[in-house]
Amino acid sequence: MRLAVLALASLGLSLPALAEGPFRPVNVPAEAAGLPATSVRASAVRPYRFDARLFAEATKAVAKERADEVGAPSTLLELPQPDGTLAPFRVIESPVMAPELAAKFPEIRTFRGVGVDDPTASVRFEVSPRGFSAMVLSAFGAWYVDPWSAEDPGVVASY
Repeated sequence: MRLAVLALASLGLSLPALAEGPFRPVNVPAEAAGLPATSVRASAVRPYRFDARLFAEATKAVAKERADEVGAPSTLLELPQPDGTLAPFRVIESPVMAPELAAKFPEIRTFRGVGVDDPTASVRFEVSPRGFSAMVLSAFGAWYVDPWSAEDPGVVASY
């Protein structure tokens, strides 16, 4: 093992840091029982805790597209899937509001990205005071992430 780490270091590579991301699945039945009723209507819905502070930290260095050029997604962010796992995406901030409106509401941010494990997957997502929402389209199907309820933006539903 030490030899493998030394080999990576000599190539200028490093092992990924184990950091907590902004999404944590709600796996404990007692915790799930304490959630308000969800407004999401789907046959299978998985709740996740959403930490806006960790999301802001994870996306603070994300590049921003400009209207006159299309940027390449580069920052890695894991998004919650309906099966309880997290899917890695390379993301870039992709503003959709007019600059004047975006300046008036800086807490609303929009992004786009492409899947790492599934390169056919594309994602569009936004974060606002109302919570986090995403739509993922892939050759293998589509899935969505929306606030669990209007009362608590700190919980999202992946379905």
